[in-house]
Order: sequence, then structure tokens, then C-alpha cells
Amino acid sequence: MSKPEMTEVQLNRNTDSLYKQIVDLWKNKILSGEIKPGDMLPSERELAASLNVSRIPVREAMKVLEYLGIVEQIRGKGVFVRQLDPVELLNSLGPMYSVSSTLLADLFDVRLLFEPHAAYLAAQNATEDDLKMIERTILRTDADLMSGVPIHMDSMDFHSAVMTASHNAVLMMLTTFLVELQKQSRRSTHRNRARMEQAQEHHKEIFARLKARDPYGAADMMRKHLVNARNQLYVAEEQP
Repeated sequence: MSKPEMTEVQLNRNTDSLYKQIVDLWKNKILSGEIKPGDMLPSERELAASLNVSRIPVREAMKVLEYLGIVEQIRGKGVFVRQLDPVELLNSLGPMYSVSSTLLADLFDVRLLFEPHAAYLAAQNATEDDLKMIERTILRTDADLMSGVPIHMDSMDFHSAVMTASHNAVLMMLTTFLVELQKQSRRSTHRNRARMEQAQEHHKEIFARLKARDPYGAADMMRKHLVNARNQLYVAEEQP
């Protein structure tokens, strides 16, 4: 068991409430592995001093982290990071707080390692039922675009269907493992209709190569799609 070192951090007092910034700070430390399960957090007084704030926002932040099940307070000992598997951790944090663009860029780096290969395998291994499932996600996305409905989950379903069509059990497990981060990623990259329409066109091009049983073409198109989506993270970050 260790106690994380504290570094001086400047909070922005002109935007989010202080307690949320403190939650985000410690959330990112936990997600990055800087703080590990079993580590004891600094005391309320130490945290307040290091952040140059009163104890009130620190206390509120710790209550939020405890409510989410990320930390637990042991009477007479202190506040400790709970032992959570990564999926459980992301599912706890994801609905309430966004993750950093740096972490999402890291996600795309990982996806670029395995999703093009999944598309390659899907072009070889997909059954007719697999192809019909992928096509249904595309048709549903078209309908949602026409209705003005967000397509975040449609996009998730498309990529999940491609992974399923690869018939590689480990690749399908990776999709499940990264599901919460991918939800956050799509909220960042699908910020406007033009971007959503472009993503849908990429999906259609990937599907065309899957149907044509063109593994190299499917892999190349998936790679192009992911690189383009990763670039959208920085565009979104620069926009007001």
C-alpha cells in the first residue's frame, strides 16, 4: 500500500465548480494508473493545501468518488482506492464525467492496432447473417440521420458487428472491455451533422469491402476511418 505523491495543480476558478475539477483530477490519476488500487489518498487537509482551496470542495469531491464506488473510507485509517476491474471503473466514471482528449487519442492508437485486422478477418470469415447484421446498423444509422437522432450508439453497433463478424473471440472481448471509453470517444467526434455523415459514408465503404470479400481493402478503409476520427478529437478540442 502506498500514498500518492502530491503535485501542485492550478484549478480553473472560472469554469467548472471546484469539486468537479478535483474529481476529474483524481479520476484521471486513477485511470492512468498513477494511483493504484489499495493506495491511500492524501488527507483532506493535504489535498486542500496542494490545490490551494478550502476543504469544502475536497470533501465534496471525495463524497462523489465514494458514491461512485471508486474510493472507500476506512474509519480510523483513511480513504483508499478500491480494487475495480477496468470495465467496472469506466462504467462507474463514464456516465458522469468525460475523459481527457489525451486518453481518447490513446484509445484510437489501440483501436488502430486491432480494428483494421478485425475488418480483414471479417471480410474473410463473415457469414451471411453477420453481413445482414452489419447492414442493419447502416440502415438504422441512415434513418436516425434523417430524423436528426444522435448516431453514437449506431456507430458502436456497427463496429461491434464488424468485430463479431471477425469470429475472433479475443477481438470481441476487447470491444466489451473498451465500450465505455468508446462511448466517450463518439461524443467527442460526432459533434456535428457533417462529421456524422462522413462517419456513415466510411461505414458504408467498409461494408462494401466486406461484402466483396476484400480483406486488404476492408482493413485499409477501417484504418482510414479511425485515423480520420482520431483527428476529429483535436478539431473538437480547438472549437469553442
